[in-house]
Amino acid sequence: MSRLAEILLLLAAVTAIALALSSCSSPPAPQPEPAPAPIIPPAPPPAPAPEPDPKPKRPLLRPRVDGVVADDDTEGLLRRRPRPVPQPEPGPVPPGPPAPGPNRSGKITIGGPVGPDGKTEVVCDLPVDQRIKNIGSKVDGAGMCVASSVEMALRWQGLDQMRGFRDWCAKQPGGSYPTKTDRQIKEFCRAKGIEVPNYMQFEGSDPALIEAAMKSGRFVACTYGGSDGVRYRGRISHMTNCVCYGPLVAILDCNAIGENELLWMPTAEFLARWKSGGSGWLFVWLAPGPSPPPTN
Repeated sequence: MSRLAEILLLLAAVTAIALALSSCSSPPAPQPEPAPAPIIPPAPPPAPAPEPDPKPKRPLLRPRVDGVVADDDTEGLLRRRPRPVPQPEPGPVPPGPPAPGPNRSGKITIGGPVGPDGKTEVVCDLPVDQRIKNIGSKVDGAGMCVASSVEMALRWQGLDQMRGFRDWCAKQPGGSYPTKTDRQIKEFCRAKGIEVPNYMQFEGSDPALIEAAMKSGRFVACTYGGSDGVRYRGRISHMTNCVCYGPLVAILDCNAIGENELLWMPTAEFLARWKSGGSGWLFVWLAPGPSPPPTN
């Protein structure tokens, strides 16, 4: 046998052995099955929108408490805000003990034409029968303290052609302020066919004009804020007449016009009440006052 044939026989034997070995090898290990995917439940359908109420509920009415409107409050608390209602001008305080206030020391008193010191006398002592008591407007019932005080001043200063001014003003709504007083004086004089007398008004905090008017014998109408503990327990918006100005001030109040119903107080007490609204208001007719009585 040739050498080449031997080699071929050897290769055939090796190939046969290899094939036999490959057929006897162990089968491949089984692969684990994949875990099943989690089941996700479907989302619930959206809830249907509520049908509109064919009869909507009426809003709750807000309760009124002593002239004050209270807002609704779910926590049971009342948040109150003032309800605008017309306020009449004040009258005398009903009888009773004075409330605690700025006059605890008793510096403000009620008396006649001579002050509590026994020597200070009023400068403008308008006779009682010429004093006019405050009234309410015939339109809305609000007080006529400004027109009443202005008329008492004009009576003191001899402006008789202006008599009846207060009652004429009472045919209009009550209460007043500087521009309204200007208008009413002009309308009254036009209705009566007379000239407008000279006068002046002042708003501020300097009392020099009050002192000058008193020294000249003129009757001053001026604001007064109350809280005196003898006639007015609380703060008020009011017009009065100053009939004495010095270390002691005397006030003629159109709510109390008797001979012995003047309010007496130190100057500082008066100024605090004259400016109680932030600034004071005064009205003065410029016609001269009556001649002072002769003195020995």
